[in-house]
Amino acid sequence: MIGQVRVKIGDREVVASGSLALADPDQPIEIHLADLEFELKFDTDSAKTAHIRADTVSGKALRLNLFNFSSPLGTFVDAPVGTINNKTLTLSVAVHQIGKGPKLVTYTFSLEGENGQQD
Repeated sequence: MIGQVRVKIGDREVVASGSLALADPDQPIEIHLADLEFELKFDTDSAKTAHIRADTVSGKALRLNLFNFSSPLGTFVDAPVGTINNKTLTLSVAVHQIGKGPKLVTYTFSLEGENGQQD
């Protein structure tokens, strides 16, 4: 039997990760991690470049609006999105889309050390 798998990226410990194939590229994604809730919502605007806007829905819920994440070469974002047990929680998201068709979304949540100090 294989034991529990632990993954680290540099000094950050991966606490959750996955890949999602979205047949409808505009469907929002909901992720629940510990007592935190995240919604990833895809949209386009006139800026033409990829960017995100975070909206607090409640004290424990965050909506991340990902604008113009539609490149077949991929679009990537890596940003702190909260804290768990005094450790910074970072979300990394990579998105690939061919034309106006399906999206492949890969996400990783990782934790840094207390008060911004890495383990």
